[in-house]
Amino acid sequence: LYPAGSLGKTLQAIALSHLFKEHWPVLVLMPASMRWAWAEELEKWLPTLRPGDVKVVRSGSDTDKIESARSILPRSSSAAVSILATANLDVRSFLLVTYDLLTRSELLQAAITSARCGMLIADESHMLKNIDSKRSQIARRFASQVSHRLCERQQPSNAGVERDSHLDSIVVHGGDKAPAAAGV
Repeated sequence: LYPAGSLGKTLQAIALSHLFKEHWPVLVLMPASMRWAWAEELEKWLPTLRPGDVKVVRSGSDTDKIESARSILPRSSSAAVSILATANLDVRSFLLVTYDLLTRSELLQAAITSARCGMLIADESHMLKNIDSKRSQIARRFASQVSHRLCERQQPSNAGVERDSHLDSIVVHGGDKAPAAAGV
């Protein structure tokens, strides 16, 4: 999605995710400034959501809970860590994670993988424009694990052909294929 700014990209993404409700939970990646707006919009437009259906990973302390849980389990119990990490995230319908937190915590990444999200929404996906960045690589990995993906961004510029092909590869190919070079 890339309508002009303030024309309802979030609402459109919420509506599309609702059409694919059988593929929930939904992983929503976003800048930190958008996490509470997303939570409010989900509550506004999906009134059937119950308390706890929207999990906002607020800070590193949320990922610290995963680390604490891991420290009490035997080191050889990776399956138990995975199950416990998912339980700590309590993913039911929507998991809202900022790009920065995602790149800082491998435990959070493992917990998200264990949650088995069926849909990924990348809000302000221009933040994934650098194909070599850690953020972009992690987003591509998660995109390859879901059946439905959506990148939200403002109207791309004409000069952004390479950037757009990279973002399109996340949506179309689930991040599995690198984009073709511009002009090829």
